Order: sequence, then C-alpha cells, then structure tokens
Amino acid sequence: MTGLLQRMIQRPGADAPDVPLTAARAVKRSVTQVAQNSLGLVLDIDDVSERTGDLDTVLAGLSDDLLMLHLIRGGVTVGLLTCDAQLVAVAIETLTTGQVAAAPAAVRPITHTDMALILPFLQGVISELDGSTVGTALDGWSTGCDVGARLADRRAVGFALTEQSYRVIGLTVNDRVTDRRPVLSIVLPNPAVSVAAPTAQPALDATQWKIAMQRAVNNAPAALDVIVHRMPVPLSRLTEMAVGDCLPLHGCTIGAVRLEAPGGMLVARGRLGQMAGRIAVRIERPDDSQMQDLPHREAITKDGHAIKDVSQIV
Repeated sequence: MTGLLQRMIQRPGADAPDVPLTAARAVKRSVTQVAQNSLGLVLDIDDVSERTGDLDTVLAGLSDDLLMLHLIRGGVTVGLLTCDAQLVAVAIETLTTGQVAAAPAAVRPITHTDMALILPFLQGVISELDGSTVGTALDGWSTGCDVGARLADRRAVGFALTEQSYRVIGLTVNDRVTDRRPVLSIVLPNPAVSVAAPTAQPALDATQWKIAMQRAVNNAPAALDVIVHRMPVPLSRLTEMAVGDCLPLHGCTIGAVRLEAPGGMLVARGRLGQMAGRIAVRIERPDDSQMQDLPHREAITKDGHAIKDVSQIV
C-alpha cells in the first residue's frame, strides 16, 4: 500500500532527462524576454531561420526600407542588425499606448526618432543573445558586439562589411494581436569559416603610386548633363503648365547639344541622333573660333574716347 501511494504522488517525468537547449530556442528566449523587459511587449517567435552566405548573398536579402544598423566589435563593424517597419510600429505602439494597436497604421519610412525609441530593445537582444546561447551552436557568436549607427541603404552596407562568409539569423515575430509578422535579422561572421589575416602589401614606389592614383581617378564616377536648350520662362507660365502642354523651344536646333559637368563646365558639344533605336548624342569636333560681340555696344579707343563708327578702328 505504501509503495502504491508513493508511486501515485511521485511527480511524473521527474527522472526524465532535460531537453538540450538549441540555438533556435536560445534566440527565441532572448528576443521574447528582452521585448517583455524593455518594451512591456508580449510576443511569440513563429519562425527562426538560419543561413550562411557571402557578402553578396547578404546584400541580396536587404531592401532600403529596412532599419539597418552596424554591429560593432572592438570599434570595427563586423555585422549587421536589421528590422522592418512593422516591428518598429509594434514597438512604438506598445511604448506609447501600452498595447499593440488592433488596427495597424499604414507603413511609413522609419525615422531617426523611431530608431531612438527601438534602439534599447535591439541592443538588449544582442546583449542577451550572448549569454543565452552558451553551449549552443551560437556560443560566442555575438560576444562583445554592440549596436552602432544607422546605415542609409544597401550600398552603405556593402562598404561597411568585408568580403567573408556570414551567418544570418532571421526571426519572424508574432505580436499576438494582429496578422502582422515583423521580421528581425542578425548578420555576423560565420565562425565555421576561418578568415585569413590580411597580408602586408609592399610599399609602392613613386612611379607605381602615380599609376595607381591615375587608375583610381580614371575609374571614379563622373556625371554629365546633356543640355539641349536653355530659355527663360515666366513663372506664371510654369505654374499653369499641365500634362500634355507644349512648350515651344524657340531657336533650338539638334546641333546645339552641350555636355556639361556639374557646375555648368562645358565638356563637349554634340548632336542628337539615334543608335540601336535609342536616343544618343554624337560628340562633334569643336567649332572653329568665331568672333563674338563686344560686351558693350561702343568700342573704346586707347585714349578713352568712344568709337561710334567701325571705320574709326585702325
């Protein structure tokens, strides 16, 4: 009887082994805990994805409407933290009203004020991730990382990150109220791929430096404006213009095209034409020097007297 009673009151599964903590579970726990502590937001993580790839793969998965932030270790940018406008909206709704709005507002560009409000949450995720992933495949992956400044676009990300293998952790968030599925992603170097230390480059002599400098300058991008015609137009005419109106270009010819650099500096003259069915400008040889009118109607002699008649010029 005593043995039966003991078996009845014994806690089920007391001797069952603990379920090992996986990287996905550790990431979920970090994000949900930080959201609760820093925002007062209760959420779930519907999905945790993991992939690896080079820098081009990372850039291909980005869009300029994301909030993209430097991940810095030792004063150097080593990775990237991104979130979409939906996650920013959910966080700000909770901070300002105490709850997630049942009817989400229209998505708008993420401002610097939005970034300042959500930054403590994002920094908390990185800090918590380091401690919660001990013993998992992500152990040490985010150690020493801090969230840095904002990156303007994908092009800025390409300049900030180095060419190497990266591990990308993506999280799909469930706010428990709406059907929005905000996304948060963390990009850091892939520890499974060692990165060779940069080798010292030999110093360039004067000739090599000159060649390298000339090559760099020649490869620099330059902008050209094709100017067909310039003309003064009354402001009243411009304000009345509508789609379909015609604006006569008096005195304009297709042989008067100018190619100008920024600032209006003349680079070359050309003529409008076509090439392979597209509009093109053919560079023309510069015209022979032509006489131009004097800036004033009257010429001045050496003694300072005005010349009324051209015949007076000797």
